[in-house]
Amino acid sequence: MTPQSVGTLSSLGTQLPPGGLWQKVAGTQNERRLIESPLVLPLAHPELAAQHRVELSRAVMLFRPPGTGKSTLAHAIASGLGWPFLELFPARLAGERGGADATAVGVVDELLKAIVRFRSQDGRLLVCATNNVPTLDPAFLRHDRFDYVLPIGPPDHTARTALWESCPARAGARADSAVLASANEGFTPADIARAARTVSQAQFERTFDTGTRTAPTTDDYLDSIRDTRATVSAAMAQEFAQQTQKFARI
Repeated sequence: MTPQSVGTLSSLGTQLPPGGLWQKVAGTQNERRLIESPLVLPLAHPELAAQHRVELSRAVMLFRPPGTGKSTLAHAIASGLGWPFLELFPARLAGERGGADATAVGVVDELLKAIVRFRSQDGRLLVCATNNVPTLDPAFLRHDRFDYVLPIGPPDHTARTALWESCPARAGARADSAVLASANEGFTPADIARAARTVSQAQFERTFDTGTRTAPTTDDYLDSIRDTRATVSAAMAQEFAQQTQKFARI
């Protein structure tokens, strides 16, 4: 980037994510494999991609249950590419135009046109994310708008184990991460972090009251897991699986 472009991007609220986020994203191994080969690698190595006539992606839609880290993954993609990241939260963009009021129709139409214009320029990637892909206007999901429509599911057992292993609040604990992962199906990264923080707080209070410090055990974390409500219920997971069959384009 030139100094001039840095100033312009900063004025828009753009940030440059720290390096290494792509390698550090825990709990999303399947999603990383899903995204890395078709999306990140060609953009990171455009000359090699051109030699093999690989068309670079311009836009991708991510969908998954609420609270499962879509924004974190978008930041990680930008970090992996070394690109600046601009996050937008446009209002009233997702609804279908049928039956919508005139303002909503106009906003959706303008966004659809903007995506086409965005795709015509090099060196950019549009990453959109939604918790409710069925409510999107069908025009959003056409091939000329988004190259991929990717399901980013809740962490599986392997991913949850990795999340427990990498959780800062669990450092120094005497706990079996695989056992914890088996006990918290439906937990998101935020749920796992909360359960670990609860144990840390309880250990702090115990040390403060008794003057004795002990490392938390597997049972301590299992108790915390039982008291933590999973973000992704069984019904939500089933609904996501159905949406994957219907909407995913990989």
